[in-house]
Amino acid sequence: MNVEKVGNRGFLFSFLDMDNYPTNVYLINGKNRFFVCDTFLGPSHMMAISEFALTELGNKPFVVFNSHYHWDHIWGNCYFHNALIVSHILTRERILRLGKKEVTKNHRFWEKEAFIKPPDCTFQEKILFPEDSVECFYSQGHTKDSSSCLDVEDGVLFVGDNLENPIPYLETAHLEEYEATLRQYKLVPWQFIVPGHGVVAGKKLLDKNIHYIQDLLDKQPEKYSKEPYSAIHAVNVKVTGSSFL
Repeated sequence: MNVEKVGNRGFLFSFLDMDNYPTNVYLINGKNRFFVCDTFLGPSHMMAISEFALTELGNKPFVVFNSHYHWDHIWGNCYFHNALIVSHILTRERILRLGKKEVTKNHRFWEKEAFIKPPDCTFQEKILFPEDSVECFYSQGHTKDSSSCLDVEDGVLFVGDNLENPIPYLETAHLEEYEATLRQYKLVPWQFIVPGHGVVAGKKLLDKNIHYIQDLLDKQPEKYSKEPYSAIHAVNVKVTGSSFL
């Protein structure tokens, strides 16, 4: 686990357990509460983050935010027994419907102490925590249920898997909605973007992801058959079908 300070009150925890593919959990040290953005693979990883927060930053309750339903972002929910767990309403529905299937498919990463714990607080458009200057909002993109979390005070935007380097993975062919989300990010007052995988990013990566979606909408995918895009693009074509090409 690597820990990186972001802004004035954020901490980025990066894990390499998934075949050295970096996956992030972001901790916001709010005035009244800690906010944990995504929970990775299970309780052992979240115990390390909880101990860091309580030892280094003080004793406060936790709020957990799930950016979307995928297994590598929610299996650690079960560690936070008494925390408020927040997500879009579709995320809760998908965890309840698909959670066991994702455990079976990815069982080699499953911790025996873990169990599927869905969010207990959901929203449609957004949920605000004004006393901590944190807000979570719906941002369909990588998945239909994707949401983002903004630390308003620090200007840090956690986007889950909506941004990836060099291009994002797609789960659906709803590209117009995805493009709208990425362009909406440009109107949000952030200084840093924290993706669900990889390093802290900024405008350059956002623009690269926008250009990819726009090129697909314009049926101009030729450049993405080459490195460094080809592997991810091939997966996107297989998963979503080639109708947008």
